[in-house]
Order: sequence, then C-alpha cells, then structure tokens
Amino acid sequence: MATTSAASAIPAKAYDCGGKGQPLCPLQGWMKTVLVPALSSDDAKKVAEALNTLAAKPPADMPKWSEFASAGAAKAKSGDLESAKDSCSNCHDAYKDLYKRTMRDRAL
Repeated sequence: MATTSAASAIPAKAYDCGGKGQPLCPLQGWMKTVLVPALSSDDAKKVAEALNTLAAKPPADMPKWSEFASAGAAKAKSGDLESAKDSCSNCHDAYKDLYKRTMRDRAL
C-alpha cells in the first residue's frame, strides 16, 4: 500500500501565472532574468549573489531552502559552478513540485 506524505496531500491552487499563455510567476520570472543568465555566462559572483538572495527568503514550509541556496552560493563564490548547480538541483528535487502546487504566486 502506497503512503502519501503530508506535503503531497496539499491540494494545488489555481494560478494566473506560470502556465501556457500566462505571465511568469514571481520566482519563475526572477530565475529566468537573474539566475539563469548568471549561470549561462558562468558569472560566479552573480550566481553567488542570486543564491544568497534566495537563501534570505525561504518559504516557511521549506526548511532546507536556505541551506541549499547558501551551500550553492558558497560553491559559486569559490568558483565551483558545477557544485553550485548541484545545490540548485537539490532544492528543485526537494521543493519544486510543492512550490508550484501551493505557492507559485508568492513574491520573492
């Protein structure tokens, strides 16, 4: 018998952003205009700054958000962008689905 975690039991909200034909949601837009360009240009300083911004603004129900972002920022600051990207993946793996279902419209 499959078990359901409390997080996956939270129903999804309907949003006016993030879907096809809709404007970008706040975090989605910020990622596309700040973090992705910094990563794409291998700008370690900007990646670290962006991840520090995320670390300072964790959602209440995502306790490791700041830890993931801070670890990524430290890796970027040291010039290790691949490990910084791993921190992004860790956060996405842990929280992306829940974030999109329950707080997609949250201001950054």
